[in-house]
Amino acid sequence: MQTVHLRIKGMHFDTSARSVQSALSIIRGVSEVSVSIAQREATVRYDPQKVLPKQFEMAVRVVGCEVERLDVETPRRLSPS
Repeated sequence: MQTVHLRIKGMHFDTSARSVQSALSIIRGVSEVSVSIAQREATVRYDPQKVLPKQFEMAVRVVGCEVERLDVETPRRLSPS
């Protein structure tokens, strides 16, 4: 699993936050979505074998908002001992 953080423009009310959360949650490969209106951000945990972060941008756009920034967390690997 990987995590991506989306900075979202146009998400000002509960209704828009719920729309963003719903749009992201129904994407195949997404396991968890959390949305913060105060930070104007959504955090998505997903399977990179099933979905690309670009699809998250499209889903946000469909509900009338826009992704200002998309940051994919790089998985940390343990170094061999």
